Amino acid sequence: MGYFLLAAELVGMKNKTLCLYFERNDGNITIKDLSYLSRFLRDAIEVEFEESRNWDLEVSSPGVDREIKTERERKFFVNKELRIVLKNGKVMEGKLLDSKDGEIIIEFNSEKQVIDLNDTARINLNSGLK
Repeated sequence: MGYFLLAAELVGMKNKTLCLYFERNDGNITIKDLSYLSRFLRDAIEVEFEESRNWDLEVSSPGVDREIKTERERKFFVNKELRIVLKNGKVMEGKLLDSKDGEIIIEFNSEKQVIDLNDTARINLNSGLK
């Protein structure tokens, strides 16, 4: 079982927190996995970087309605439901069928729709939760 880092960000001005967002290769990350990663990374960082005591580490999953940003993520989530906000404000919800050459193909209203990624403002998994 392997993990991949989806995103990293350093937040806070005075009290800094390094936030790392992970997913498991099979897409089913658990709290136990995140706890393991947190302990492993904290230990490794403290050995390598003395200044690590000046900030906190937060290890998390990106959430069920996570934003999909990379080609790797789009390939990983083929056959999952997406919510796509276009730059013109239109919102589309449908199943991701494929992602290639700067486009995604979704099933929207029982039809295949090709969407240029340059026309998208945001792409998220759609868990159906509100």
